[in-house]
Amino acid sequence: MANKAATRFVQSNKFETIWVDANRGMHNAAVRVLIGHGRGAVEVNGGTVTLDVGTAVETVEQDLVDAGLSPAEEIPDVNGPTEHVDGK
Repeated sequence: MANKAATRFVQSNKFETIWVDANRGMHNAAVRVLIGHGRGAVEVNGGTVTLDVGTAVETVEQDLVDAGLSPAEEIPDVNGPTEHVDGK
């Protein structure tokens, strides 16, 4: 049952909108980093890229719940340290 619901959701227009918006936002953040204006969800400092995915996870979770996929309410909060990728 959950598999069918997930499949229907992934094939829906709502999912497409969520997917496109999320990718557009991350693309814009990556461009800002590459041109030296990284602030917010993506920053570069001394060769280390910092990703703050907390807000993105909250937004996607709420969009999923609003679209009728109530199990998304169980997605854990992303609090605490951000992910760091050493560019060296």
